Amino acid sequence: MGDARISTSRLELRPLAETDAAALGAMNADPAVMRFLGGPQTRAASDASIGRSAAAWTDHGFGRWAVTRRDDGAFLGWVTLDMADHPAIAGEVEIGWRLVRTVWGDGVASEAAGAVLAWAFAVAG
Repeated sequence: MGDARISTSRLELRPLAETDAAALGAMNADPAVMRFLGGPQTRAASDASIGRSAAAWTDHGFGRWAVTRRDDGAFLGWVTLDMADHPAIAGEVEIGWRLVRTVWGDGVASEAAGAVLAWAFAVAG
């Protein structure tokens, strides 16, 4: 599906990678971040999500993008395009995100999700 790297004025987005494991694990272990998502994840469960994302990129041409800050490269979370599994919308593509608490309310979700949607529509033609 073309180049999956995306830049915005503040953010860099790239496919989630093994190099993100420690930062991803810390975010996924945060009880506040995971409050409505089944609770904190173990490091093993968090690490497994990287493999699932890689498989999605192979199978669908999209998956999870790591969201990092342009100025210092700090890991801020992820944005994803994913195949929905809810029966009402099974087979449709949905968007989602998970961010570290320190950027909640800063517009990072809107900026990153908007960039991913623009990428998807550009790639889909």
